[in-house]
Amino acid sequence: MQVADGRIGMEIRRNQTWISAGALKLVGKNTNFDIKLQGETIILSLYAGTINWLREIQHHAITSPQVFHFSNSKSDTPELIKSHPLTGDASLVQQAWRNGQIILNNSTLQAAVEEFNQYSDTQCLISSNSLNQRKISGSFDLLKIKDFAQAVSFLLGCKTKYEKRKILFYV
Repeated sequence: MQVADGRIGMEIRRNQTWISAGALKLVGKNTNFDIKLQGETIILSLYAGTINWLREIQHHAITSPQVFHFSNSKSDTPELIKSHPLTGDASLVQQAWRNGQIILNNSTLQAAVEEFNQYSDTQCLISSNSLNQRKISGSFDLLKIKDFAQAVSFLLGCKTKYEKRKILFYV
């Protein structure tokens, strides 16, 4: 499987599967993970199992539950930038998109808007720097962006303006 853009979630049971994202090559079996291409970074969220990172002539087994950030440069050998453990709660939050949900836990409005904008043709914009850093929590349906906008307006006491394929948050 070739991952070209965006995010993909996979749960592999019996058969070994080969995955490539940019120059990153992985092979796995009995594993559950997401791969997200974000600018010059490939983010692998490994929820369960072990996956092999194929690097030149070496294979590196990486184990769950962890998040790995790899460089997505033009070279043939992506580098591991950083990794960190993944708690059970964080794992549920990260996998919520698979069920059409977004779970926010004390997230900034800017982070929430960036997440929603990945999945919707209607784009959210924030006109005020003071709103960017305001915090929001809750579970929202990714397909009901207007419901999200109404909740933000109520919870943060801001206003919204709806235009064709745009929602503007302002004070």
